[in-house]
Amino acid sequence: MDEITLRHEAFPDLNFSDISIASELFGREVASPMFVSSMTAGHAGSVDLNLTMARVSEKRNWPMGVGSQRKQLNDAAAALEWKSIRKQCPSVQFLGNIGLAQVIETPVDEIRRLVDSLEAEALFVHLNPLQEAVQMEGDRDWRGVLDALGECAAGCNLPVLVKEVGGGLGEQ
Repeated sequence: MDEITLRHEAFPDLNFSDISIASELFGREVASPMFVSSMTAGHAGSVDLNLTMARVSEKRNWPMGVGSQRKQLNDAAAALEWKSIRKQCPSVQFLGNIGLAQVIETPVDEIRRLVDSLEAEALFVHLNPLQEAVQMEGDRDWRGVLDALGECAAGCNLPVLVKEVGGGLGEQ
């Protein structure tokens, strides 16, 4: 931000109604370059919270990244939350979400099943090794991460985005 200077313009000589910040994301117009980021899934309160965020996203034409779909890997009923939300908000541009630890250990066909159940237009793969390392039940084997990510990106047949959650990206 030190490199950015915002200059005040008291005589703008324009109509602010002529300004559009609409963008295109994965071949679809969205209202702005903003989106609702992946937040929560898999617990009792997440259904109502995600439905509220999906309704806002649909009303504003914002893409919405869903919370981790990890639970769906072992619990078919977990997909019902997103199917219900998709039915109520059919035009939302959903972005799927799975952790890199799950990408390492899950066949690409299973990951593709997650995004298909959501009718997602892209997949976030979230990186959270620090969070996993400090949890008692956390995933600790991160060997082969780049190969697994490459296989996922090649086999998912939709854009794969990488999202770091909390520790920042290193120089690798």
